[in-house]
Amino acid sequence: MTATHRQEEIKAMTRERVTLFLATSEREAPPLAVLFLLFARTGIRIGEGLALQWDDSWASRANPSRTPGRRGFLGSRTPYDLAFIQRAFKRVVKAARLPLHFTPHCLRHTYASLMLQAGESPIYVRRQLGHASIKLTVDTYSNWLRWVTRPPSAGSTTSTPVAKR
Repeated sequence: MTATHRQEEIKAMTRERVTLFLATSEREAPPLAVLFLLFARTGIRIGEGLALQWDDSWASRANPSRTPGRRGFLGSRTPYDLAFIQRAFKRVVKAARLPLHFTPHCLRHTYASLMLQAGESPIYVRRQLGHASIKLTVDTYSNWLRWVTRPPSAGSTTSTPVAKR
């Protein structure tokens, strides 16, 4: 997939839309509202979120008396799978009257684009997303970056990505 094609496929919510989505999820899909918040605020992949166990959370240290579960999403006894998450997500999107092209994976793109818009370094965003290279991050999210040519230092004439403000 080319960088241009990848950019055309990116669907990210604005700050206002993700706020509306998360508020609506509390009303329309209460058991999943925390999971959707986790996706939107960390950029983790859907599979990573669904695989979380109680012992993976900081809360397990704060509340060690809770009986850990044997399934994903913090040990929930209810098995969540991708199809279930997608159906609930679509229900929330419709209730919030957001464009229907949004998918759960869009929360990952939303996280990355909002971080870059807030001025975070592309290198930091790359690390947060777990991308193998900075090239993948910059190619994917360059629409949220502006390029600034900095004065040469020690003979360098390269351009540096700087997040849009």
